[in-house]
Amino acid sequence: MFSIFRLCQHPEYTQPLINEVEAMLKLPPTDHYKNLPLLESFLRETARHDPLDSLSVQRKILRDFTFADGTHVPAGNVICVPQQAVMRDSKYYDRPDDFLPFRFAKERGVGNAATQKFTDLKPHFYLWGATAQPWYVLLHLSAYGMSGPGRWYTSVVMQQFFVNLLTKYNFKLKNPKADLTYTYTTIVFPRPGLEILLRER
Repeated sequence: MFSIFRLCQHPEYTQPLINEVEAMLKLPPTDHYKNLPLLESFLRETARHDPLDSLSVQRKILRDFTFADGTHVPAGNVICVPQQAVMRDSKYYDRPDDFLPFRFAKERGVGNAATQKFTDLKPHFYLWGATAQPWYVLLHLSAYGMSGPGRWYTSVVMQQFFVNLLTKYNFKLKNPKADLTYTYTTIVFPRPGLEILLRER
């Protein structure tokens, strides 16, 4: 939903996305969804800018634990990764508070085979869980390999949904000034009752 909300707020990105999708649809079906750098960047930037939870990988410590750097965590505490804070940190992202839909496409070079996809595991991008890098695994409480193959299925389904929406409908927020989010504890939801107007192309 956040991807739709953001596109409603930034309609100038609609036509470049449609152009990319239309070019893809001219290819044989076996080549569909293999190289959509703009769409993948749009989805990845939405996930970075609007994570569904400000914290991730929340774990309760069952016994006292000491990290390699000497940090000691007594049993009974809950620790987590502050994903929203990290993904909005200027140490890792230029203009971190701005929504820049093609941020990741620029890193790859538009028109080239994707070198970083929506499904990729990268430091400072916590959507899919842990990477195979030892320090990052340690940060995730040795949760090596916790990212499952379901992320590829999720990515393709999201892209198919978005492609269907882009090619068949014009859409906009009924109230462009409405708040987009609703927060409960650390979870960030799309605001209930927010209306999107659809019209067939």
